[in-house]
Amino acid sequence: MSSLQVSPIDALARRFRARLRISLDSLGYSPLLRDRSRTFAAQIGIHESEAFALLNGDAIPDLKLLAAISSHLQKPLTWFLEVNEASFPASTKVVHSIGPGEDLALALPEDIAGGSVGMDDQLLYFRSRGEMGFGIRGGDYLIVMEVPFMPMEVRKEQIYLLGNKAGFELRRCVAQSPLRATFQSFDGKATTTLKPTIAEAENRDSDFQTGNLGDGMHHFSQLVTVLKAPKNVPQDGEAFLIIS
Repeated sequence: MSSLQVSPIDALARRFRARLRISLDSLGYSPLLRDRSRTFAAQIGIHESEAFALLNGDAIPDLKLLAAISSHLQKPLTWFLEVNEASFPASTKVVHSIGPGEDLALALPEDIAGGSVGMDDQLLYFRSRGEMGFGIRGGDYLIVMEVPFMPMEVRKEQIYLLGNKAGFELRRCVAQSPLRATFQSFDGKATTTLKPTIAEAENRDSDFQTGNLGDGMHHFSQLVTVLKAPKNVPQDGEAFLIIS
């Protein structure tokens, strides 16, 4: 199970945030949080700060607002509230795409289903479009789990998926403390630093300081496992193994 116990209300907030993001992705909303908040607020008829809180997982809507959101997204109310996995085996998770894409029903290995991923953790997947380091090639499915956007919540040696206007990159956490966390690319040539900031919430992407990544940050998640494309299944001992 997860290292941190998640309360039912926090689990609901995570589920709402993840499914809201998936729906907005499918409608072509900007991936940048400030732009997305502005557009979403205008469509729903709420203040931009309230939209930001909903998109960021800091708030959940009341029933009236949830109905308005569901109507705009053409989704039933229950889609945001129910786990919707009762018909699957216990080790199966519904995995949503980052961006447009079909959902996956993924039966996780026991060491993952009973270890790093808890019942209430929301899984997403990203399909690699090319070499990303760490043994990842084009066509591979990266299964990731959203984690809090805070240095104290990341783990040293764990691999993370970061997304911004330039695209998506994998980074390994090489140093971590309550005040900052440092991430490097597979070849060690690119370094990204996450540290707290007192900037206003809408300037949150300034938490990342980097060379060639960090401009317009819109995604941060922990890599859980990888589904290799058939053409990429290792045939020798040179594969780089990713351990969750």
